[in-house]
This record gives sequence, C-alpha cells and structure tokens, in this order.
Amino acid sequence: MGKTLPCNRPARPIYKHKPMRAPKPAIFAGVLSLIVGPSAITAGATNPPESGAAEERLTSCDGKWASRVVEMQGHRRAPVVTAWLRNGVCVHHRRMEQPAGLVFVTINLIGGELLEGAESRGISMAAAAAWKGKELRGGAGDEARRLIRDRDVYIEAESTSASLQLRIWGSREDVEAGMRVVAELLSRPEVEAEAIEAAARQAEKTLAMLSNSEQGHLRTVLSTVLYPPTDKEPRTAPPSPARIRAFTPLAVQKWLDWHIESAPIEAAIVGDLSLEQAMKLAGGFLGRLPDRNRISSRTLTESRKLTPPPLPSDLRINADVPAGTALAVVGFMGGDESGPAELRAIQVGARLINERIKSELANSGVMHTGVGASVVPAAVYSGFGAVMISARVAAADADLATEVMTRVVRGFSLPPQNDRERIRQAAVPLENQARIFEEDQRWWSVTLARTETLGIEIDDLADAATAFATVDAAAINDAMRRNATPERMFRVIVTPKGG
Repeated sequence: MGKTLPCNRPARPIYKHKPMRAPKPAIFAGVLSLIVGPSAITAGATNPPESGAAEERLTSCDGKWASRVVEMQGHRRAPVVTAWLRNGVCVHHRRMEQPAGLVFVTINLIGGELLEGAESRGISMAAAAAWKGKELRGGAGDEARRLIRDRDVYIEAESTSASLQLRIWGSREDVEAGMRVVAELLSRPEVEAEAIEAAARQAEKTLAMLSNSEQGHLRTVLSTVLYPPTDKEPRTAPPSPARIRAFTPLAVQKWLDWHIESAPIEAAIVGDLSLEQAMKLAGGFLGRLPDRNRISSRTLTESRKLTPPPLPSDLRINADVPAGTALAVVGFMGGDESGPAELRAIQVGARLINERIKSELANSGVMHTGVGASVVPAAVYSGFGAVMISARVAAADADLATEVMTRVVRGFSLPPQNDRERIRQAAVPLENQARIFEEDQRWWSVTLARTETLGIEIDDLADAATAFATVDAAAINDAMRRNATPERMFRVIVTPKGG
C-alpha cells in the first residue's frame, strides 16, 4: 500500500492544565487479553455546532465513523481497549476520569528518523516543525489556527526516533476541534521555509545542550560506545543544523506527504472520554486517511538493525568538562522495553550498584562530586539498551575510580535473603515514579501509542508500582548474570578538551 518512500535509506504552547515532564521509559509486568466485540460502539452521536467560516472549510467528523472500526480487543489487567480501523490504523483507548474533563491524544506515523540516511538526516525535524506551524495548502492564512484560538485545546508535533508524532490535549468539549485541525494536518499540510529554519534552530539548541551538560556527556558516551560511527550510521547522532537548512520546502513536503499517505499509524486516546466518544474521534478523523499496512513490532525490521559494538571496550574521549576533572563511566549492555520484568530488575539492580560504588570509592580514597546510575532501555533498536554508572572525579583519580567501579559491577551479587530491606529502599523511588505515571493521562497516551510498534504487551503496563515493590534478589541476580558480563561491559573516561 502507499507510495515509495522518498529517502536514500534501503527500504510548548500555553498550557492551561498542569504539564508533566516527559516521562522516562518504565515498562512493567502482566499477561493475557480478552476479545470485546464491535457492539461496544453505538452509532448516532451528533457533531458539535459549527462556529465560523474557518470551521466550515475544515474537515468534520461524519456519521460513518462506527463502520470504520472493524476490530476491538480488551486487556485483562490494563483497562485499555485496542481498536483497528478499516484503513489499518491502530487506536488504543483508556478512560481516566481525573483530571476531570481532560483528554490526551497521541498519533504516531511510524518511520521518521528511522528511515533517514546521511543526506536526509534531520528532515523529520523539519517536517514536524511544519506541522507546528499549522499552515495548510489552499488555506487562508491562519485558517487552522483560528479554529482553536479561543478553545481549550492544544496541538504540538515532534520528530521521534521512530515516528512523526502529533499530540492533542485539552478539554473534552474542545478536543474534537483539535482533531479537526489535525485531520487537515494529515491531509494538506504546507511546508514553508520558516519551518525549516525553526528546525535548524532547535537542532542548534540540542547540540549546545549536549556539549554543556552532564546528560549530554553521557549521551556522547553512549553513542561512542554502542553505535557505529556517524559516517556509517547517521541516525544515532543529532542532526546538523547546516544539513537541515539545506533542505528545500519541496523535499520536506515529499517526506511529510509520504508519511501521511503510507506510514503505519498507531494512536492513543486517553482521558475523561467514553469508549464511544473516543471511537467517534478515531473513526471519524483517522478512519478517513488512506489505507496502509498495520503496525507491528516487525514493521521496518531491517531499518531497526544496527551493527553490534566491539565489546568489551576501554575508551577515552574529550568533552567540555571542567578543567582538572574527569567523568568516569562504567557500564554494560542490557534492558529492553519489550522485556519489562528483566528491565525492572535491572533498574533496581542499578540503584544498588550505585550505592555500593559510592561506598567503595570512599573506601579507596577517591573523592567525587556525584555518582549516578542511568538505565537507558532499548526501544527502536532492540538489544541496544545500556546501564551506565558515572562518577565525577578529579582527573588524577579517573583511572582508580574506573577500576573500583568495574570491580563492583563485576562482583555484584545479592544474598537470597539478607538484602530484602536494601532492595526495598532501592525500589521505593522507582515504585513512587511508577505510581505517578499510572495516574497520568499524558503518560498513558504517549506510552500506549507505541506498544504495537515496540512489541510491548499492554497488560505489562498495569500495576507497575506493585511490580517494583515485589522485585526480589533472585530476579536481580538473574538479570545481572545475563547482562553485566565481562564481554558486555564498557569503560569510558571523559576528560577536558585540550587537557
């Protein structure tokens, strides 16, 4: 279905509700699903009254939406319904009545950066920026923006590692107006030079952050250790602002149009909205898009493969770290979002390792200004998850710190019974974070909209806090034995440039 992809690879607005920070990946445990028949949908809902010339020109939800929902499935432990539309679009729905009246919608067009190559790196950022501008072909200037100007609904777009993403959120009464605008952005978006320049400026900000922050230094470590060189694999490095500025509006338009016409789509509607109301939005707007292949974890398989890194490894790299200091990093490969039980055990284990390293560095006379454990689970590129423990130390102590940290990681093992309280203390922050996510509409919307794409069982998202609370020594030891092996480890010392 669809057209050939035009690429060279083989085939925040004002927010009236309290915003959440972008959630860190956290996937959990469960099983089984239950079939629910299409009879759960009842037809006959009416459209809200039109209000203005701009609305007259924009797509409205028609009365055929129910017939476009052809398959539905419930989930035993997670209160989620998954629906497939006749055109191949996948839509998940979860009703969450708090905050009252609020709805989040996430729509992923699968591909984006995953399909970029050396010459097209960054083109997805430009396409997303065009969506943000809400310009429409054949439109009268601010036609789309005018429809939602006085409404409690907001639209934003983003380029992710595996999709072009649209997000709509706002009041239950106004979310349909937002979907009407999104339907137009999914049929006749206009790419202008201003959008390309906006994307280039955003790329400049990203590069500045990576060069001047601890988070950026760790991302540099991860890219250097795990991924192929950027001349062979450009997707794993931030795009060049100059490369983005070289794109023509026509090239970005073709990229965006291909995704709209052909890319698999996975979406999620979460919030204070009934199943019938959600399916009206899904069938009435997304159901009118062109036919496309259904999304699954096997979609774009070849594009999701990377050459495994040469491990074990010992590296030294230079970055903008303070003079006289170094960042000592010891880590290992492990942790996939599609394997929630093992990922939870790794997350708790990493916190325990972190505490032991602090103690052992002190015993070895190594002063530090901070030790932290980072778990970066694999998502798009399966098998490329990693755990990194980093310590900011004096440059003269970097080698000793690395040796101490390596010894702790390689020798890590928990006695079956004696460390129950220590495990519990390590798990509590993760348990608390999971509980916050379980109650957050935005987190559920963004997360559900990638479950089919990544092969995550939706029931694995339920009862996350309980799952963390019950992780035991046996599960942690087993996960560490499989992943923290000498042949999967890496050590990196980051020193100042010119030092």
